[in-house]
Amino acid sequence: MHGFVCRDAGDAEVGRNLREDVTPCAPAADNRNPRPLRPPLSEAQDFGHRDAMRRRANKGSRRQRRLSRERIRLLSYTFRYLPIEPISRVPPFSRRGCTRSYAWVTCTRGSPSGSGSSRRRGSERALDLHRNFARAAAWAIEHRAKLFIVLGDLFDRPNVAPAFRELVRRDVIEPLGNAGIPVWLLAGNHDQPRADARSTSLEDYRGYPHVRVFRKPEAVTMEFDGHRVGFLMLPYIHPEQVLELAKGKVDEVLTLEEAYVAARALWREWIRRRADEMAGAEFRVLCGHFYVEGARIASTTYLEHIPGEFGFTRDMIPDPVDLAVFGHIHLHQMLWDKVVYTGAPERIDWGERGDPKGFVALSVETKSWEFVELPAREMIQVEVTVREGEDPTEAILAAVPERVADALVRLAITIPEAIRLRVDERKIAERLRDSFHYEVRWIAAVRERAMLTEYTLDPLKLLGDFIDQNFAGDSRKDAILAEGGKILREVLG
Repeated sequence: MHGFVCRDAGDAEVGRNLREDVTPCAPAADNRNPRPLRPPLSEAQDFGHRDAMRRRANKGSRRQRRLSRERIRLLSYTFRYLPIEPISRVPPFSRRGCTRSYAWVTCTRGSPSGSGSSRRRGSERALDLHRNFARAAAWAIEHRAKLFIVLGDLFDRPNVAPAFRELVRRDVIEPLGNAGIPVWLLAGNHDQPRADARSTSLEDYRGYPHVRVFRKPEAVTMEFDGHRVGFLMLPYIHPEQVLELAKGKVDEVLTLEEAYVAARALWREWIRRRADEMAGAEFRVLCGHFYVEGARIASTTYLEHIPGEFGFTRDMIPDPVDLAVFGHIHLHQMLWDKVVYTGAPERIDWGERGDPKGFVALSVETKSWEFVELPAREMIQVEVTVREGEDPTEAILAAVPERVADALVRLAITIPEAIRLRVDERKIAERLRDSFHYEVRWIAAVRERAMLTEYTLDPLKLLGDFIDQNFAGDSRKDAILAEGGKILREVLG
């Protein structure tokens, strides 16, 4: 039997770009008698001018009233939870730009120029994340889990549009509640506001009796089928909040680094004390949303730390804690012998292209965990180097894998500028038309130039070369060379 399911929402469960301003417009101003914009005209001219202005003002007023009615209607539909598809931010790979050495070209399926459907593609990428979130909830229901924990970043910012909250409510919160499974939501760095007093979209789910939101550290003890389990819930704290926390415990002014040291000492003591108080618990689990020293960001990235970020150190997790499960880092991994990252449920950026995605299921009886993998959209990165004398189009097409359907594809093509215009980009677009999204990065090849250089260790020859390079136009060149040679001979004997 699986005790409970832990998963990280993956920094933006749903996207950013759906407009949230759905409040009714203010009534249009009365423009039927506008102030003249030019000197007084003759009576006939003035009559025609005022008549035209009235028609223009009435037309604008009608348009404002129509827009106001539409916005009121959207507000009504939104709060009735009609199925409005969310529009996410376009994935990180779908951007355009160029520099001196390379250029980006992006395209989405059905849009050769990359325009027109990018918002739809972004929306579908957001739904990729949401579908895996719903799959994790369905797995928990099927396996009769006792608890479902979201380890932070359910949303990509503290307050999101109602349509996004509705997707989570419909596909995750209510199905789990109907199955009798409690849901715990831990605030992460994206959905935790920097001001403690501010409300967030997470608060919308507090109305459900089976949902609990953690925005401050708490110690909770639960019992599952006769097994007592202790939880230490540690939501994300922003750097400035860490600074304020540390300042409240010491009198002197601290730098950020000193505040981090003080905050780690406070956290260490709080965790140790709360874990000791759970002496009767069979299984003590720490759930947090932080960077832990030594964690890798992705399988293709080897950063040892995130600059400026407050992180956990190994000594902050005491022996009484049996397991520490963290969100925040997208790569599923295990550190030391008791720290595990669940990872994001879907691939977020290209650094994660080879990473498995899923969630972690914990067993109360065996005090163990297992990683449950979820289907993730394939990401294919191809690097091509085209040399002079080759057919550039054929060389590029030969490097593209046979299967690209529904995949995210990135081509990085290094090519001499002289043959760049010979590339038939229509054939490349045709070859990648079944991909979910593709981008092409053109990199100008730099021709290496070999230069013959004479090397010597003769001090007099080195002196002569130095003077030739630096005093070529100086009338005293010969005198400087003679005097320098004299000094070298005296020194060298």
